[in-house]
Amino acid sequence: MKLGYKLLAAPLLTAVVVIAAGQVNAYLQQVQAEKGLAASQTSLNLFKTMVGAQQQMAEVHAGVYRTVALIDSLDEAKVKAVRSDFGKQLTDVKKVVESLAAQTEVDSKTQNDVKAAAELVATYTKQADAAINFAMMDANTGIGAMQRAEVTFKQLTKAAAEIATEIEQASQNTIEQSRARGRNISIILALVSIAIGGAVVWLAWRMQQKVVSELAHAVNVANEVAHGNLTVDATTDRDDEVGDLLKAMGTMTHQLNQSIATVRESSESIRLASAEIATGNHDLSLRTEQTANNLQRASSSTDQLHSTVRQSADSAREAFALAGNASAVAARGGDVVGQVVATMEEINTSAR
Repeated sequence: MKLGYKLLAAPLLTAVVVIAAGQVNAYLQQVQAEKGLAASQTSLNLFKTMVGAQQQMAEVHAGVYRTVALIDSLDEAKVKAVRSDFGKQLTDVKKVVESLAAQTEVDSKTQNDVKAAAELVATYTKQADAAINFAMMDANTGIGAMQRAEVTFKQLTKAAAEIATEIEQASQNTIEQSRARGRNISIILALVSIAIGGAVVWLAWRMQQKVVSELAHAVNVANEVAHGNLTVDATTDRDDEVGDLLKAMGTMTHQLNQSIATVRESSESIRLASAEIATGNHDLSLRTEQTANNLQRASSSTDQLHSTVRQSADSAREAFALAGNASAVAARGGDVVGQVVATMEEINTSAR
């Protein structure tokens, strides 16, 4: 992996973690919101059901009072029809109240209160029907019988109010639990994001330390080469730009070693050649000096010969003066001596 990709990996992974955590948080928050909304909707429906049952009970209660008060003006068929209608309505109310106890969203206390309310509805039904029955015999007796139904109705109204409060409280608890779960999810995701972010930062720090260490190694190699140490180790197992730099420096060091070895070999060859040249020059100097000595000895011999010739010439002249008759011979001898002198001159000239 190239160094650029390695340096980009840490911030890229951090961005991915942050985005993923945000998306997961949004999704889980949405799920919790939907659950809370569903729970609130269920609680609202239960509340509406209870309020509707309570309103129906109030209407039946008012109708029973009205019937008891006006019982004398109603015929038997009408009273029977009214009693049947009230009984049907109260049976429906009891079924509605009992259906609330079957809801899984309702806690045990509310279920017990709902069951108690259903029993109160049944009790009220009997008391209201009895009050109407007594009123058919005597209106005052019927009104007196309604007092017991009134007490039961108040108990039922109180129980209904408590149940409604419990349902509302349960709804609030559900909402708070949903909010708490949302907060917990956010906290957990935040902690996970921090942990992952910390791990990413640690990995980035480790990668940076490794890169800095390799760069410091490269600087050390360069300094060692600059100080003449060509045996420094520049090997590396990295496959990025830093590794390429160290490998290039290792190749450079190897080439410099080879170049210096070549220069050393050339210098040794030049030294040997210079020594041979110096030896040759010494030999030439000795031979030149010997030749000069030989020439000097030849010159001395020539000088001696010239002196001898002069002496011979003087002797010849004396002989010419003493012996006139031998002039021809002396002349020829002079010619010979002249030739000898010429020859010696040529030798002297050649020796010079």
